[in-house]
This record gives sequence, C-alpha cells and structure tokens, in this order.
Amino acid sequence: MPIILITVFITIAGVFFASLQMAASPRNNVILNTTLPRDVHKDPRVLEIIKGFKKANFLVFLASLVLTPLLFFIRQPSLMILFLSVWIAAIFLASNWLVNKYSGRLSALKRENEWFVGNTRTITVDLEVTKAKSMMAVSKLWFLPSLAAALVFLLLGFGEQVNLFLGAAAVLGVMVYYFLYILTTRERARAYSEDTEINMAVTRTSIRYWSICWAALAAVHVFDMIIMLIAIRNNNEMLSIIGVVSMVLVSLAAIFLTHGKIRSSQERLLAGSQSSICVDEDYYWRGGFYNNPNDSRVLVDKRIGIGQTVNLGTRTGKLVYYGSIIGLPVILLALFLVFLSLDSANFELTITDNQVEIHAPIYGYEVPLSDIQSVSLVDTVPGGSRTNGAATSKYRLGNFSIKGYGRSKLYVYNNQPQYIVLELPDLYIFFSARTPEQTQEYYELLVDSLE
Repeated sequence: MPIILITVFITIAGVFFASLQMAASPRNNVILNTTLPRDVHKDPRVLEIIKGFKKANFLVFLASLVLTPLLFFIRQPSLMILFLSVWIAAIFLASNWLVNKYSGRLSALKRENEWFVGNTRTITVDLEVTKAKSMMAVSKLWFLPSLAAALVFLLLGFGEQVNLFLGAAAVLGVMVYYFLYILTTRERARAYSEDTEINMAVTRTSIRYWSICWAALAAVHVFDMIIMLIAIRNNNEMLSIIGVVSMVLVSLAAIFLTHGKIRSSQERLLAGSQSSICVDEDYYWRGGFYNNPNDSRVLVDKRIGIGQTVNLGTRTGKLVYYGSIIGLPVILLALFLVFLSLDSANFELTITDNQVEIHAPIYGYEVPLSDIQSVSLVDTVPGGSRTNGAATSKYRLGNFSIKGYGRSKLYVYNNQPQYIVLELPDLYIFFSARTPEQTQEYYELLVDSLE
C-alpha cells in the first residue's frame, strides 16, 4: 500500500509542478500571469525572471517529495488523512507564494517599461457567437446513462449504509459534473478576434471538448463508486486503493488532455488571424484568482495551470469558491476525527441489567443476555466481505459477512491468539480486546453471566 500512496503523492506533486511550468510559456501574450507584447517575450530581463521561476518551481517539487518516505511508517488512516491534508496545503501555499513572487517581478518590469497591450479592464464579447453557443456542446443526454446508473445504485442501497453512502456519492458526483457542464455552456462568448468565424471556431473548440470531458468524468465517477462497493464487499483493501487512485489519475488525465487539446487548437486558429483582439486584463488577476464584476462568465480559463477557475466577481463564482474553501476542510476534519476515534478506541464489553453492551466508535451494539445462544473462543476469524464498517491492518470493526457464519458484527483487533464468538438467532458477534488477558476476562464474564 505505501508504494501506491507514494505514487499518488508523486502524481499530485507532478501536477502542481507541470501546471506552474506551463505558466512560464506564452499563452495569448500572457506569461506568469502577466500580459506582455509579443516583441518583449525574448527580452533578457523577462527570460531571467522566467528562468528563476522555473528553478524555484523545481525546488518546490523536490521539497514536496522529501517527506513521502514517511508513508512507509504511517499505518493509521487518521494520520494518513492529516498528513495528506497538511502536505497538499503546504504545496498549495508554496505554489501561490511562488507565482505571486515572480509574477510580481514581471509586473513591476512591465510597469517600469510601460509594456501595456491593447485595451485594459475591457471584456470584448462576440454576440453572434453567444447566440450560437447552445449548439456547440454535446447533448445533455450524454449524462443520462451516468445518472440512471447512479440512481439505480442509490435505490439499491437503501437498507445498507455503505451502499446508500456510495450511491449518494455517485448521484452527487454526476450532479457536480452536470453543473460544470451547464456553467461551460451558458456563459457569454469571449471575442478573441474581429473575425466572427475565428471566434466561433475558438469557442466551439472550448465548449465542445469541455462538455465531453465533464460527461465522460461523470461516467468514470459512477463506475469508480461501483468498484469501491465491490472492494468493500470483498474486504479488498488493495482494490479500494486502486479505485481511488484510478479515479484521481483518470480525472487528471482527462482534464490535462482536454486543456492541451483546446489550447493547441486555439493557438493554431489565432496564429493565422490578422485581426486578433488583445486585451490587458492583469488588473483582474491576483495570483491564480480572477475577480471581475464586469464579466458575467462564471468559469474562465486559468492563466496558471490547467482547466478553468471561477470568477470571484460573480455571485455564483463566490458561492462555488467559498463553498469549496469551507467545505473541503470541514470534510477532511470530519474524516480525520472519525478515523482518529477508530484508531484510538478500545473495544469494551459490559453487562448491566441483563444486557450485553459493546462499546466501540460508531458501531456500538447492545443485545439481551437471553438472545445469546452460545459463547465460545476461536483461534482465527475466517475471511469474508465487509458490508459496512472499517478494516485496517490493526482492527476490523462493523458489519461483515463471514465465511461459515454469515451475517456478523466484528469488534476485533487483528493478530490476536483468540477471539470471542457470540451466537445470536440471526447474527454472530466476534470480539477481542487489545490483549489476550483482557479477552480472556471478557470471556469468563460472559460465561458466568449466562450460567
């Protein structure tokens, strides 16, 4: 597992590195988030700033990999989530600091030499292209198979928490990608040239490929949720990791390929135009963020990195951005706290008022003594599939289907010499304490209470 996780970390670090490296190459007169005339792109002072940026970016990339060997020593899921969160936050902050530092130097050089390009603080719109935009995207019907599969997944999940959770995640994922599709197709068309035909071709390329990308990723997301369910059902930790890794890698690859295809097509189209419109919009960009209340577009092409970013000058853009800023840390914190409670918990058993109470995070359980048909000790817990719960290298907790037993609840620490088995009319409970001595004490307590 550490090898797979290290692969994920290297991939994420590589994406940050490649995204920033792309910012150092001219795109529509923009270098390092700064609009410059084409005739100064090779100016020695500009090239020196670009060289410094690339060197610093490479050092940040190397620094981001220094701590990855620690993954070989982290076994608790809670610590893994904490490590990943802090690591990504550090790369994000370092990348933004790097961009702000070198784009600031380039902007200062631009002001010093008055290298201004075209109109400033202006958005030019081609209304003819705007009217035709609805015909450029792939049909909304492309989302129907994914939505249908996700809804069936959700409906079949009622009655089992893990199925319900993954089904809801599948439906939510399709809705998110459909939302991105709608944002892509509904905005006003930007004018890149005085020639409407060229604007039409450039806009068609962008909308067509992004709409295909979002529809395809919706299908990938649903498929990945199904893979996750199969992995959980079969208690296959490796398959679940492969599912998560593949979803991340496929999503990144799709966005990279879409971005590259659109960029190369647009540059080819505009390179042959003798009437390109160049607008200096640096005023509205701060780092990698766009804030222009005079622009109604919610999604705009990133100047740094791949894909699109939101316009913080619009209400929808603010909701998406600040919702993400608040929502993601809350989700990560919740996951950390849940797994921390699991990693640090003791499984305990008490008997009060003829009730056996098993104390454990999330999956605590109570059963009347009269329902217990037998109690025994076994040397091993047979294999099986997990239906709802947690399984790590240290413990198994929750609802399982165990070979030779069927429907079972597990509260066991792995690699113990013995486990208690409680037989109920339609359920088996496997239990162990952290030490063999504690397990033996619980067993004797149960036997005495049943006599």
